[in-house]
Amino acid sequence: MTPEDRAQHKKHLALRYRQYAATLTPEQKEQRKKEARWRRDDAARNKEEKAALKEHKAILSKAKAVLSYMKKTDVLYHHHSTADSMMSTIVSVLDSLKQTDRNTVSFLNKEYPRHNEYHSYYWNYNSAQSSYMPKAQLGCLWYGPFDTIYDVPLDGTYTFYIYDSGSRGLGSMNHISAKLTEKKTEVPYVNPGALIPITAF
Repeated sequence: MTPEDRAQHKKHLALRYRQYAATLTPEQKEQRKKEARWRRDDAARNKEEKAALKEHKAILSKAKAVLSYMKKTDVLYHHHSTADSMMSTIVSVLDSLKQTDRNTVSFLNKEYPRHNEYHSYYWNYNSAQSSYMPKAQLGCLWYGPFDTIYDVPLDGTYTFYIYDSGSRGLGSMNHISAKLTEKKTEVPYVNPGALIPITAF
């Protein structure tokens, strides 16, 4: 079909539509306007859902990468002069991200595992005022040299570690951080014998 033919065909369709529209009652015209609004709303909603899905999958991929790296390098929890492996927790959280189960979110009629988890006290600690924290933080608050745990290079130059924050009582949380692999791990000293535990660097 030539450009002239396409233009002629378009004019013909427009004429047929005008002829058809002229036969509609006011009620039918109003209904068509409503349906047109519904289609626009649906299109906008689908666009938003697709954008949310893209963002979700990107963060989920980052979370899996961080946890897979932790599985290779291990993460030690430093407390009261001891250092315990977090490997079982790492494996458990990584598995939860690899499979679709009840803890899922629905995007475009598909199920995807959450990269965040609910923590009732996290709201008190983050500027976003959200109760959902990254699963990759293993239930701890992020106190690292980067803005988020997802920004840490996973090329072997950095190692993750967890330490006792020294906080006690309802809502207290440990801290997770990252350091240059070749550097010694330095954690705050926590005095477990104090009436109010004291943390000092």
